Parts: sequence; structure tokens; C-alpha cells
Amino acid sequence: MDSPVSIFIDHIWDGLRLVAPEKEAELVAAIEQHDIKPRQDVRADPPFSVLGPEGQKTIRYSIQGIELLWVLSYVHGVIYREVQKETEREAVVLVLSERASTCAIPKLMNWLFANFFVEDGRVAWPDDLPRPTTLAPTAGETVSAERSATGLAVLAAGWVLHHELAHVRLGHGPVTVRSVAEELEADRAATEWLLDGVSQEATIIDRGLAVAIGVIALAALDSEYDRHPAMGRRTHPTGAERVHAALGHPAFGADHVVFKFAGFALKAYLDNREIPVPCNEYDTARDMLNDYCLALHRASQ
Repeated sequence: MDSPVSIFIDHIWDGLRLVAPEKEAELVAAIEQHDIKPRQDVRADPPFSVLGPEGQKTIRYSIQGIELLWVLSYVHGVIYREVQKETEREAVVLVLSERASTCAIPKLMNWLFANFFVEDGRVAWPDDLPRPTTLAPTAGETVSAERSATGLAVLAAGWVLHHELAHVRLGHGPVTVRSVAEELEADRAATEWLLDGVSQEATIIDRGLAVAIGVIALAALDSEYDRHPAMGRRTHPTGAERVHAALGHPAFGADHVVFKFAGFALKAYLDNREIPVPCNEYDTARDMLNDYCLALHRASQ
């Protein structure tokens, strides 16, 4: 498949290890115990899933899903850096078209979801839009927004794959009346894999940003499915429920930088959908994120 993410697609499965390298032995044991194999597809619905009978599982991920993670990693990283220049407590009115660093974002997000739901073939990645670069910079090279997005997308993929692995570890089966609860359980378990026992703040931030991108990507995708009824009814929780489950870890204080990042990440999606959001002052970043989750929830009703 001719996609710019092919430049780093071989690193995606390794994201399971990279996102929490100190647990590599535990990861290898879980993969061996359940005989888990990776499978890469071009397109898949859903873009990340578990396939196969009990005792022999395949975790599937698609290039289309990795495109989702890269685009949102790029978009949210750029917007967050712009927002940091503004007042942190107030909801920032950021007109993307007025800034050189953000003017391509609306077109990039519109392409992303148009490509996701095209019935046949694909919508080619536009030549004039930002695209991935490799993970490793050359000596003396300044790390660009594109390269930062590639690194974050690999770690975000690690969290998403740990969500799928959690389904296997926790014994979740086919679609049942418990499917929504099991999705939330897997979200929490994936975050716990990354953050339980971690005390260094820099590590909490790095892994927390990966969780934020991963869960905002899944929440946005679920919201898009709501707009495409031909895709069938979903068996997943609402986006707001997923965000709360994935980011409910005690490592994050009420005003943690991960809540700020997730809040502005979610707002970028809401703004692109032209979903009204509050423009308030907030006591904490978690309050801001909760308000934006409520706006997403209302739009899904």
C-alpha cells in the first residue's frame, strides 16, 4: 500500500515493548502463553482487533489505523505547542487558518476521515500536507513536528495494542452484553500496564501522552462511526466513557499536563466537527477535559 506511514510500519508491533520496556519479560510471557501473533492489514474494520480461537490469537492492526494515530499525533502535538503559548487556565480560541504552523490541520483531518470511510480503494494522502518521517534523526538535526509525531504514534500504537492484548489476558470473548464493559476494562488494563509502578514524572508524561493519543483516536473513530450508520451498530462505549477509563489512573493529578494535552487534543476534533464546546475558565485541566468529553457525548446522542 502506498502510504507515508509505511516508513515506520515495521516498528508498530515493537510498540508493545517500547511503551513499557521494563515489563518486556512479562510481555513475552503473555504472548507465549496465549500464542499471540501479529497481523498487519491494509484496511480493517475495526482497525485494531483480536482474531482467532481460544489459545491461538492474532492481534490485527491496519495501515489505516496507523495513519489515524500518526495524523492525530501530529495534529495534537502542533496544537498543544501553540496552546502553551496562551493562557493555560482559559479555553483557547485557536483559529487554525491564521497560524502558519496549524493552517494545514483542517485539511489533514478532513482527509483522514474521508479516507477512513471511503467505500472502495482509498483517498491518496495529499502531496501538500504533512507526512511521517523516520524515527531516527541524523546527527545535529532539529526534531521536527513530523518526527515527533512518528515517535508518539509508535507509542500510542503500543497502548492500543496493549488494549487488544488485555482482551486476551482478561479472557474477553466474542461480542456479548458485556462487550461495552469489557472495552472499558481493557482500556484501564492497558493504561495500568504502562503506568503501574512508575514514579518518574518524565516517564509518566511520555506514556500518558501515548495513552491520550490512543484513546482520543479511538474516541474520535467511534464518534465517526456514529455518523456512518451503514457501518453497522458499534459494540464500544461512548468516546467520553473511554477517555475517562483510560485516563483515570492515579498517576495523573487533577492538573496534570496529560489532561491538558488530552483536552486540547479532544477540542481539536470537536472544532473540526463544528461541535459546540464551552469557552470557560477552569480550575484544573481535568475539569476542562470533562467539559469537552460532555460535548462529545452530547454530539453522539
